Amino acid sequence: MAGSGAELQILVQYLVLRKDLSQAPFSWPTGALVAQACHTATAALHLHQDHPHMVAYLRELGRMHKVVLEAADEATLKELAETLKQKDIDNMLWLDQPDNIATCIALRPYPKEEVKPVFEEVLIVQVTVLAELDVSWDQEHMVSILKHCGLLSVLMGSSLPVRIIS
Repeated sequence: MAGSGAELQILVQYLVLRKDLSQAPFSWPTGALVAQACHTATAALHLHQDHPHMVAYLRELGRMHKVVLEAADEATLKELAETLKQKDIDNMLWLDQPDNIATCIALRPYPKEEVKPVFEEVLIVQVTVLAELDVSWDQEHMVSILKHCGLLSVLMGSSLPVRIIS
């Protein structure tokens, strides 16, 4: 079977969570933050379900790639959403209800080489790679949740120093 270049592309879905929500005065539990990422990723998948990259991404469920980043606060997250909009990058800014709090951004899957430069630029404006997960659950429970959301393979398969603190 002859393959096209599009089939060989690595498609990546980027997610950006607010770091400050895990800290005082918010102190959201890890499960709530994971839920925000799951909601946002699911919404982005739904909104862009007919896009050829989305179709290809969903065709091979076991080979999904996600990159999870963090933004310092709501202002930084909203600034990133505006930057993505200006660059015509399809994304979903999740607003937690009923308080209408911006918690996470998820892009539709893109070829890695298309969006990585945008996030390299954004790193300068205080978006940092999530390298630690501070959890109160046992490791087995956290691994189960990350697998369910499709996040574990990206974290464990990356060159990032990932440490699960229990």
